[in-house]
Amino acid sequence: MVRDLRTTAGFLLLACAACGGDDSDTREHAEWVTELEHRFTGTAEQGVLFNWAFLRADPYRNRILVVDPMETQVSVWNPDGSLQFVVGRKGEGPGEFNRPARIYFNEDGGFSVQEGWGTRFTHYTADGVLEGTEIGTTTALRYQDTRVGIETPTTDGGYVVRPLYSASRMAGLLGGPPMVRQPLLLVRRSDAGQWLPPEEIFWQDTRNQLLAVIMDDSNTFTAQYFGDDDRTAFAHGKILVMRRSGGPPGSLGLLELNAKGDTLWERRLQFQPHNLTPEWVQEIVDGWIGAFPRPGMLRAEQLSYLEAFEEALYKPEYLPAAASFFLSASDDVWLKTFERVDTLRVYYTIPRGDSSGEPRRVLLPEAMQATDATATHVWGTRDDALGVPYVVGRRLMPPR
Repeated sequence: MVRDLRTTAGFLLLACAACGGDDSDTREHAEWVTELEHRFTGTAEQGVLFNWAFLRADPYRNRILVVDPMETQVSVWNPDGSLQFVVGRKGEGPGEFNRPARIYFNEDGGFSVQEGWGTRFTHYTADGVLEGTEIGTTTALRYQDTRVGIETPTTDGGYVVRPLYSASRMAGLLGGPPMVRQPLLLVRRSDAGQWLPPEEIFWQDTRNQLLAVIMDDSNTFTAQYFGDDDRTAFAHGKILVMRRSGGPPGSLGLLELNAKGDTLWERRLQFQPHNLTPEWVQEIVDGWIGAFPRPGMLRAEQLSYLEAFEEALYKPEYLPAAASFFLSASDDVWLKTFERVDTLRVYYTIPRGDSSGEPRRVLLPEAMQATDATATHVWGTRDDALGVPYVVGRRLMPPR
């Protein structure tokens, strides 16, 4: 069996309380805290310098794999920071990468590296010995008039993919209306090796996903800060959806599907709803111009730009129940909420497939970008004062 673990990023600060199951009552949750136990970065002596690091915990072996698209390599580490080996370098040949993006794990310890949206897969043994490469999607594989990108392979040689629509098309700037939903598709090859027509298996709600700032001389696109669109994560051949709209304020649904679109598991969680305040909106507006400066912009142009940004910003009455989520190596669903306790962000975790158990509440440093977890540790990255990314592993500490 092969497993793909993927994450999405979230942001924003808010105070709220949560409850589990289908109950609407607010419950008191015992808080799990974490303790920093592992911290390491690459060095020139090791031949590894992290530029932009994204990590995965191996679900079958006690080690950490760090994908660095900018350095076009994958490094494999023991939790204590000792380097096992490095695979990849810039190039198009065997064992070389153009843009490494995702890691897939095998039970025997082997792993595969997906490039970009699935144009190529490179396979390695548990010890990092190159086993071979294979082509994934090609320009011949399209949905209607649009290229597609691989989200996960299936167990029978197919792929779950999504159309790679441009931001301009999603925003309705190419002659059609703004897109409010997008399909996930199952694609397979015929016995002769030709691509069969894609099969629609799930329609993802993408309303309020894209923030489009439309100006006379340029357009800027980013994600909505308060968007309540569907989010997805993938385990090999399975689709996990976090549905953040369609229910009462503060609620979200979790839905797991197989590659044919059949429902395998669903769960609804109810969080205490919280209003979006003018202060939070102003914080985002103020931070936008600092994050995206435009050299030479006159004051009047700057004000016009900010007005266009605020106009495009989706401002619901209630904030979404969660900012993002990921599926961990330990097969738990980690929900990143908008809740904060001092400098700590609040997460809730539930075992994948659990329909009634109460979520576990975990506090993590706000500055940590958590992307994976085992039964004992939460793993992620954090930049130091000079902007150097470090891998950090924090031990989970149960309530006393």
